[in-house]
Amino acid sequence: MDKKWIRIILGLIILKPIFDLDWRWPLFYIGSIAIPFHRIVAFIVPIILTVILLLKLFSSHKIKTNNSIFAILVLIWVTCSFLLNLNIYSLDEYFRTYNFFIIFLTVPVLLNSKQEFLRAGKVMILISLIPTIFSYLQVLGIFPFSYWDYLPVIGRVGRVSGGYRHPTGYLNYLVTLFPLLVYLFVNKAISKGFFWLWIFLTLPMVGCSFHRATIIVVLLQIFVFIFLMRRGLIKYFAILFFIFTMVIFFKPIWSLINQGGAITQLKFRGRTRSENAAWPKYSKYFIKFQFYRQLIGFGSPKLPDGSYDPHSDWLRITFNYGWIGLIFYTLFLITSAFIFLFKLLRQKISSWINSPALIGLVLIITIVLYSITMEPLRYSSFSWFCALVLGYVYREVKSAVIVKI
Repeated sequence: MDKKWIRIILGLIILKPIFDLDWRWPLFYIGSIAIPFHRIVAFIVPIILTVILLLKLFSSHKIKTNNSIFAILVLIWVTCSFLLNLNIYSLDEYFRTYNFFIIFLTVPVLLNSKQEFLRAGKVMILISLIPTIFSYLQVLGIFPFSYWDYLPVIGRVGRVSGGYRHPTGYLNYLVTLFPLLVYLFVNKAISKGFFWLWIFLTLPMVGCSFHRATIIVVLLQIFVFIFLMRRGLIKYFAILFFIFTMVIFFKPIWSLINQGGAITQLKFRGRTRSENAAWPKYSKYFIKFQFYRQLIGFGSPKLPDGSYDPHSDWLRITFNYGWIGLIFYTLFLITSAFIFLFKLLRQKISSWINSPALIGLVLIITIVLYSITMEPLRYSSFSWFCALVLGYVYREVKSAVIVKI
């Protein structure tokens, strides 16, 4: 029974990019809220994982979990904050956060060996080619753009979204898949030919997304691997040249580097431009309440004026779960980063590229940077894949604790 449900839940996580394509065809509505299949999956996954753990807990079996005390504390605290701020919006936010940490903690249940992880990783990489193909169809005008934006110089422009409602749905997968691809390659789980095919198909679409945060994060990831792999530098610089060639071809240079005066006026595309912009609005609303309220948070980013998007995971987590939630979450990232870093420092630099600790450290840095102007843990297109990969490398570096019940 357990193995059957474990395979089902692992399949729901790995196939998530396919399910996310159904946003145009909701199964039903709750009021005005559309409920497609992928949204149902987002509620099913944490429930089944929790049931699996509870069944093991009361059946006198051994439980393998990632022994991150701060991940557990985050789960406990967000549950308390949710109960203290119980409403439909806090429920939605709770499940989004809960999903990341329950997957991270239960990876030893989902994946029992390196071979299982490599197989799962290959499926994740293969499935990502489907939204990539949709992105090419959008660029070629065959498939309609789902998201339009106005950029300086260019004007109204469609952003490639891989067939999803918003381009970040596609990009959120990629910032986890680039490090995973390298891990699979150095472990000989995928061929050199497929490695380069995926790179040359995917990177141009990152450039055509016009999304600066993703482009910056992906380029930093690439430079890390360029430095550590040493061999084949010409190939890596050829990739970068190919990226910028594609970027020039689609004319986004000026709009990309200066969206909303981001470079010339040191702006974050409207997030700080006025008192009514997202960051100052949320910050002022938060600090006007008493300290105890700041400690426990508000459960959701829903403001009286209807605002629902802080445009920063650091701000969102603080607003939702208070200073306590932010502290536990920050300590989770810091302790995880130190575990990966200390593992690497015990090895020769030449062997870092083969270490799962490197992928873990890269993903922690990715979360930190991505959270500045985005909300990665709020969206399953980032959090599920990231939690699965991060949870596995955490297990490899710091063996899962086995608790006898």
